[in-house]
Amino acid sequence: MPRVSILIVTYNNASQIQRCLTAVAAQDFSDFDVVVIDNASTDGTPDRITLPDSRFSLVRNADNTGFAAANNQAAAATRSEFIATLNPDAYPARDWLWCLIDAADAHPAAAFGSTQISDADPARYDGLGDTFWIGGLYWRGGYGRRVQPESPPALSEVFAACAAAALYRRADFEALGGFDEGFFCYGEDVDLSFRLRMAGWQVLQVGAAEVRHEGYASSARHSDFAAYHGSRNRVWVWLKNMPAVLMVPLLPLFILTQTAMALRDLAMLRPAALRGLVAAIGGLGPVWRQRRIVQKQRRARIGDLLRIMAVSPHRLLTRDALTRPVGQRDS
Repeated sequence: MPRVSILIVTYNNASQIQRCLTAVAAQDFSDFDVVVIDNASTDGTPDRITLPDSRFSLVRNADNTGFAAANNQAAAATRSEFIATLNPDAYPARDWLWCLIDAADAHPAAAFGSTQISDADPARYDGLGDTFWIGGLYWRGGYGRRVQPESPPALSEVFAACAAAALYRRADFEALGGFDEGFFCYGEDVDLSFRLRMAGWQVLQVGAAEVRHEGYASSARHSDFAAYHGSRNRVWVWLKNMPAVLMVPLLPLFILTQTAMALRDLAMLRPAALRGLVAAIGGLGPVWRQRRIVQKQRRARIGDLLRIMAVSPHRLLTRDALTRPVGQRDS
């Protein structure tokens, strides 16, 4: 049984997948297996794949089940101690997996994120962990910022690990049911990290674990698909996970934020985003039932949750990364 199972979900990634698999096969840490789940690609992705060795396997889905469900499917087919999620357009450095496992062996956190470098412009970051703002927005911290020699720190605490290149402890991943398949894609990694935090665990960012990331390889960044799911899922993340003691006083800010986003989408002629907001409201029944489960599982102190959330409007405007020195687990 390998220590790590690397899960790669593909959808129309014919031009990226082989480069990704080659980088994975070259890892210094070799105690892993890989499950590639193809979600019914229409560009011939699975036929373009050459599996590097016996550690790699390929599953062809008949339908596009979404990023969340396909990762859960791949995780269920493995039995390793750790689960690593990797996008097909993410190309890890040779020591990527070793750095993540080294951090996991030293710290009892539930999830570990990677330093994402823009593949198109290696002088800029693609992400330094996901930041969550109390009004219900989240973003990839440090996106587009210039790479600095002294940053990122070797290890820091972030709100959420970006699942484009992340490591999870299987026991914690399975205890919370993995990714929420209702999200389909976008925001499901923030939702999972929020639930892990509510259960009392930290999420850490491993500075030395680097990947080159193209981003939005399966759908354009400003596509209707991304706008719809992004708009819908950000509402669900907040309503499903925010503790009641914070939810009540923050509700006016949340409503104001969603209203402002809707007005922006209307001004920018983005009907898909508005449809996503309507779908979010229409799907509140299942989300509210899930909320009851999340709140019952809460072990984290409110102060520990607040200290890793973005509160300042300035940080919302600048979209800076929010990191904290590594301490003890939140429970």
